[in-house]
Amino acid sequence: MCSKACQNAETTLNKSISPAKKNSSEKHFIDDYLAYLLARASQAVSSEFRSCLSSAGVSVIEWRVLSTLYDHPEISVGQLSAIVLCKQPTLSKAIDRMEAKGWITRSLNYQDRRMIVVTVAKPGSKITASLLSKAKELEDDELDGFSKKEILALKTVLRKIIGHCSSNSTG
Repeated sequence: MCSKACQNAETTLNKSISPAKKNSSEKHFIDDYLAYLLARASQAVSSEFRSCLSSAGVSVIEWRVLSTLYDHPEISVGQLSAIVLCKQPTLSKAIDRMEAKGWITRSLNYQDRRMIVVTVAKPGSKITASLLSKAKELEDDELDGFSKKEILALKTVLRKIIGHCSSNSTG
């Protein structure tokens, strides 16, 4: 069973397609274009969680930082920037806000004093725990009806695409 977010995204998409195209057997480029399909899937699965983030007063970038710190208790700003898909100047502004809220701390790396590291503070851990739980719950709802094998295959293919595109863009 698809979540309400998935159903809303599908309804919106169906409204945006003209009746002639809906009934046509003609194949349209966009319907089979990988980047569009990935974006559409991302929108469908993330819209409901974005509402949860908004209700909690957490931006998407802040969420990415907090969820990354859940697995990496101490990480450099440079590494964090790569993981959260955000340019360093934009990330620095988010880190400033999060530090002001008491969610994270920032300090110099004791081995390399040129490197700034970020760690999660107790209030940030508390917010992260509740949001991680909600994220997992929503993911389970969104993937309801898919077998464990299908879910594993989907995530494996997505990781392969990410790896393939990342290796092609760096070399």
